[in-house]
Amino acid sequence: MSLNKNEFFDLDDKAKEIFAEFEKQKVVVKASESGSSFGVYICGSANDLISGMKNSFKISDDVLVEEYISGREFTCGTLERTKRNAEPLPIVEIISQKEFFDFEAKYKDAVEEVCPAVINDANLIKEIQETAVGVHKALRLSDYSRTDFIFNEKKGLYVLEVNTLPGMTETSLYPQELQANGMKLSEFLDIVISGNLDD
Repeated sequence: MSLNKNEFFDLDDKAKEIFAEFEKQKVVVKASESGSSFGVYICGSANDLISGMKNSFKISDDVLVEEYISGREFTCGTLERTKRNAEPLPIVEIISQKEFFDFEAKYKDAVEEVCPAVINDANLIKEIQETAVGVHKALRLSDYSRTDFIFNEKKGLYVLEVNTLPGMTETSLYPQELQANGMKLSEFLDIVISGNLDD
């Protein structure tokens, strides 16, 4: 569910009501207007949710509250070599030493990133890559994107979010996928720039 901080007066009561709606299971609260996992909290109680919502509302007027889904975390980039013809890149598996892939895990070496991911199920590989391309097209994105997933053995594959401008540092995930695909960053930039010269 999506919430705006001006929609209600008693945050504590609202948080308790929301936690009950999720049948008192773990939930995730996240700020809508942030990146690098700022304003993201996994909440195992109504009090945790109250605290998480208060902190997230400091970052954004809008927050999302959603079901917590455990499982393997993957990300898959897409690239348009030609306009409106997106293709998937190799999949990365993200293995965090933290409860989830938060800021510290991302930037303080508390994570293992396996690229290409070791996935023994060919159908799962296909589903992740086809879904990444499908999301890219459905949202009418251009040039490139990166979609994050959770795979739960019982519930299946879930899209977490889409990065429309994924990081491009030496340690970022998208450049790792390009490299695993046999492409230098300079080649990628040539594709993006040349594809937009006629726009």
